[in-house]
Amino acid sequence: LTRADKLKVSDIKTETISCTYLEKTTQSILTNLKTLYKSLNEKVSFPIMVLFEQNGYAKAGVYSLDLDNDNVLLLKNLDEDQNFKWSEISIDGNVLISFLVDIEQAIALYGNKGYIKGIEEIGYLVKSMKCIFKREEYSLTLPEQEFTHHIGVNLKKCLLIDAIIV
Repeated sequence: LTRADKLKVSDIKTETISCTYLEKTTQSILTNLKTLYKSLNEKVSFPIMVLFEQNGYAKAGVYSLDLDNDNVLLLKNLDEDQNFKWSEISIDGNVLISFLVDIEQAIALYGNKGYIKGIEEIGYLVKSMKCIFKREEYSLTLPEQEFTHHIGVNLKKCLLIDAIIV
């Protein structure tokens, strides 16, 4: 298990990109997210970022966020077929931040209430991000299993709880 005071980061990546090489809006998203995560003593969730198009030096793809070191870690490139499939999702933005709960970490930390604590944590993060980026009036529905399969997340260990597009 990972330490609960540290944000979970993927140990498998194809490329590391400094956040300074991303577009300013994306840098702002990540800076605000970093601040929100720092306000949490324990972390049982982790964000995954999907860029639907080129963003500074970052290609369209799926990224783990290494907020402590101000990097994004490319997990998977998006090909044209995937971009086309997801184009309906990205109507009002090109950066999707999805929040997943690490079930094993949550249960180890909170016992039977772990899943609920994970949902509460993600609720706080998403509500805060919606307020910061004025995204209160939109609905986003993702097919959870299909989405997590496309981004390469192990469904037995992590569950997609919510997401926001900016």
